Amino acid sequence: MNIAEKNRIFLEKLRNLPENKKKIILWIIVAILATALGFFWIMGVIDNLQKISNNVSQIKLPEIQTPITGIPSAQTQNNQTSEWKTYKNDRYSFEIKYPSDWNFREYDSGVAFSPQNKLNENTTGNGSINIGFYKRGSNYCKIPFEDYVKIAGPSEIQNYESLNTIKGGLNDNGMEMYEITWNYNDFQGNGKISLPITYFDTKPELCGEIEAFLNDNNYSDIYNKIISTLNLTK
Repeated sequence: MNIAEKNRIFLEKLRNLPENKKKIILWIIVAILATALGFFWIMGVIDNLQKISNNVSQIKLPEIQTPITGIPSAQTQNNQTSEWKTYKNDRYSFEIKYPSDWNFREYDSGVAFSPQNKLNENTTGNGSINIGFYKRGSNYCKIPFEDYVKIAGPSEIQNYESLNTIKGGLNDNGMEMYEITWNYNDFQGNGKISLPITYFDTKPELCGEIEAFLNDNNYSDIYNKIISTLNLTK
């Protein structure tokens, strides 16, 4: 019996079945065909994904060179400031170097440094860089230095609200310092980030810190060199 004859007999038997059994058989056939088609479709997708993966693995991406920058060494800073002048403050017992072509103006709590052609531009006492001793409020005297610096801005300066960035370390003379920027609001209520203020530890009985303010971002490099030279004289 050939295949055509077998198919004819099967169809004849199918016609003689009750309607409900016909439907069951038809649904079984449909399910088998759907399963087969789904299997071949999935195999085709897997094959395509494998081809894509092989192609991607053969792509060579360009290498990106990330420059490595470092903090200038103490020797480098000393070489760059060797010809600078030295300022001494006997009242607060500190000394610091500043560029030979800069001048300074003293005020009650410290000193303002500026280039010679800019020293008289500001009548408020602020220079391009200000350094001085700032006494804490009496309620803060017992707080350790490393903890106080994290709240110094809001406790000392109006409109300063919270710490933004903090970097701790030692300067070239081994003085502990923290360079900090603060979040604050300007007079229009706009959120701003301050220029850095660097805090230097002093004797606990003084209840205060030496603080260095950068007031003009054009002199940030000079600022970093100046604070690297600060030292206590007593």
